Amino acid sequence: MIHTIHDQLHRVVRKFLMPALVATAGSSVLLLAACSGGNSSSAVTPATSANAQVQGNSVGQYANAMVCADINQNGVCDAGEPSTTTDASGAYTLAVPAGTPMVEMIAASTAFVDPVKGAGKTTSAVVYRSLADMNGLFSPLTTDVARLVDTGQSESVATAQIAQRLGVSAAQVISDYTKITDATARTALETEANLLNTRFALASTMVSRGDVSSVTNAPETLKQAEQDAFNLEGVPRYDNVFVIILENETNLKIDGGASTPNITAALQSGAKASNYYSIGSPSEPNYVALGSGDTWGVTSDDPWFCIPAGDTTDLPTDSLPTGETVANQCDSSNTPSVHNIKNGRNIFTTLESAGLSWHVYSESMNPGMDPRGNSTPDQTILAPDHNNPSLMLFYPGAYAPRHNPTLDFDDVRNDPSFTSNQRTMGGGQWDQAFLASPETPAGYDIDQLGTDLASGNVANVNYLVPDLCDDMHNQTVTDVAGTTRATDCSAGPAILKRGDNYTQYLISKIKASPLWNNPARRVAIVITFDEGNGNYLGPAACCGWNPAGNTQGEPQGEDGKMTVTTPIVNYNHGNEGNGPVVFGVLTNQASAPTGVNDQEEYSHIAFVRTLQDMFALADPGVPDSYMNRSKYTQSYIAANLQVLPEYAGSVDSHWDAVRPMAKVFALK
Repeated sequence: MIHTIHDQLHRVVRKFLMPALVATAGSSVLLLAACSGGNSSSAVTPATSANAQVQGNSVGQYANAMVCADINQNGVCDAGEPSTTTDASGAYTLAVPAGTPMVEMIAASTAFVDPVKGAGKTTSAVVYRSLADMNGLFSPLTTDVARLVDTGQSESVATAQIAQRLGVSAAQVISDYTKITDATARTALETEANLLNTRFALASTMVSRGDVSSVTNAPETLKQAEQDAFNLEGVPRYDNVFVIILENETNLKIDGGASTPNITAALQSGAKASNYYSIGSPSEPNYVALGSGDTWGVTSDDPWFCIPAGDTTDLPTDSLPTGETVANQCDSSNTPSVHNIKNGRNIFTTLESAGLSWHVYSESMNPGMDPRGNSTPDQTILAPDHNNPSLMLFYPGAYAPRHNPTLDFDDVRNDPSFTSNQRTMGGGQWDQAFLASPETPAGYDIDQLGTDLASGNVANVNYLVPDLCDDMHNQTVTDVAGTTRATDCSAGPAILKRGDNYTQYLISKIKASPLWNNPARRVAIVITFDEGNGNYLGPAACCGWNPAGNTQGEPQGEDGKMTVTTPIVNYNHGNEGNGPVVFGVLTNQASAPTGVNDQEEYSHIAFVRTLQDMFALADPGVPDSYMNRSKYTQSYIAANLQVLPEYAGSVDSHWDAVRPMAKVFALK
């Protein structure tokens, strides 16, 4: 779905942020000292150059907003600088010294007009900027051009870079995009404006509350805050991330392994975190954590509709997959926990609320199947063995819903976009047999990843989930008679080689796409594993869980709550990972460092925190804006130790805490 800047103003942060830059309508100064970090406490001497009469407007028709000539070019309106206010339609007239950039300061609760929904009011304050030759037009896009100029780019290069990212013209970037008739261009510009607006609103908030810049170690000025808002906790903004999730092998087995030369080469050529930990065992809790920064008490591979007997509160909102009933939803050998997570924050709905997108690409699904259920073995679907072409293997049902990071979240499954966001991924052993089958629906796209890469219709965050052979997991795959097994889908070097080859297939496919080869877009490929193989003898996990295991019964700080009311079943059984696993990053940016080996400790929880920084889904100044256990930094634990007794006896508070993965995603 598309959220314009007018109906989505700062939607991501509004739940958590304090009111910022509160303005007095019609005044000549808007929180003077706070907005400029103290640099505007003295009046500006009026310019003596000839004035030009500017008749401009604000995209969004912001009423009664302050507009000024930014004579000292500090990004805010100061005493002595010519100023006025916009009228009800966002228009204004102001005499401005020739060649002077301009500023528009929009207060919280400012009236605006959405081109679709009509009148509304802003939820946060924000500052827009317009360079001297932009005809007095203000928008998040003109402001981003100004921000890039502050980094040393020319205005023309900055504008062209944004245009190349979005697939629009340079003229459209600095236009009133609400009036563009080209629907594709208008959608791209409005979506980008919404995302930019979130960051610029956050910059204003940083200034108003007196944040200290991690770059300058001084109170934020508006211009510095704008830069910092695009590098939250040192994590740069990316446009698209592809997360390849493999199965059940430790770092030591893969990085430098004889059977995995492709993954090893990728780790050496890009950046890797060599102490990255899974946090659960078996698979499912790790996939849940990769989607939410928490395991939520999930301790088994039971299906998402597994609920303890007698629990009616946590029953799924949606219907069960065909053939499933309440009676057989949990494995009797496991202690049942709630696998249907309600009201738990996750990366998927958080992205959507911010006007961003997600996809899960899964390999080797039965054509047209319900992605919420198990795949079905089919003896009519035959494919040759990779190493023995005369051996014909039937499709064993190679898609595992427990490896889909979205399924345990009730709100994600019931979102209108759920089905369309569950997509296919090609390269599978049985693809050609499926396409040749008369049972396959006409026009079925068995490789939507390839289709989307070609068209550019990929999401901001994309999880790539290979099948049970190509992910190195292992599965019983035989001929129809059941007498001869596949040569490369059982534990051992052959399946490692198979998974290594498939990983390289995915990397090559992404690298060949127009998306990857557009340097104006920042694209990353992540290679990681859900967990190790169970043979690791060191500490089980880190970074968000404590070693003692006496974890409180739910994540703290959610919805402002800092006490455990109804403990989550099995929540204290987290921290059962199997040691360090591979985490590597490749990026399409020529400026990115290569050969990086970050030896800091991280986990799946740290990766979720990093995604929140990368896409401005949280505010570092508001710890509780980070979801679930991803807020558990060293400072957060220390500040809340009274309600986090699990950490009272911590031997290594750094080891036990979460931190962003800025180094492996660095672009310079």
